[in-house]
Amino acid sequence: MATAAQALADLKKSISDLAAAVQTEEQLGSAGLVSVALVNGSTNFALTPQLIEALEIQMNRDFAPVWGVHVRLSTAQNPASVQAGSWYLLITDNSDQAGALGWHDQTGGRPYGEVFVLPAQQGNVALSTVISHELLEMLADPWVDSLVQYQDAQGAQNLAPIEVCDPVENDQYNVVTSDGTQVAVSNFVTPGYFDQAPKAPALFDFMNKLTGPIPAMTTGGYISYLPITTSGTWQQLGVRLAGTS
Repeated sequence: MATAAQALADLKKSISDLAAAVQTEEQLGSAGLVSVALVNGSTNFALTPQLIEALEIQMNRDFAPVWGVHVRLSTAQNPASVQAGSWYLLITDNSDQAGALGWHDQTGGRPYGEVFVLPAQQGNVALSTVISHELLEMLADPWVDSLVQYQDAQGAQNLAPIEVCDPVENDQYNVVTSDGTQVAVSNFVTPGYFDQAPKAPALFDFMNKLTGPIPAMTTGGYISYLPITTSGTWQQLGVRLAGTS
């Protein structure tokens, strides 16, 4: 039979464990914890435990400290079976957009993406880097609605979406899993990349290849942008209260 002292010690340990668990959840919550299901609809690609582990390592070890969002990966048989509240990434054989290796979007408040096996294989691109690319961009801009204004070399003003892998499209590095497997993943830019007046010293991408902020790119990178062509000054729209002038 446990003594009163032992019971008190057990109670204190339980309280301590509970407090630690709450603190962990709060830390993950403040940093952002996202569940994403990987759906393999391809007959030409195997979704291995090593790939899933490598992706989670990259997202939580490399990406989360910079962008403030963690991920928990799972698998699902098809998009319809993805758990409510989870995002998903569909791996399929054929592209539904000419020349695309992958893309991401959102519908009904659920971010999702697709990557395409055969175009990647035909282009000699490791599909792990494409999956990494789309996951990172989903995490950075899940609603595909974030824009940044920047000035190009000619002094023109432009708007660009927050796409964290496009400017360093062809850069990759290896993540080593617990069994020693090396998995290639995509490089990504930091939030500082989108600041045209960065504080020195600044890191613009994870692999430290870029020498400046947007619109700098590495070989093979690209930026989508919309020129700001209108001129004038800021105006204000509002609704007056009844009876006011």
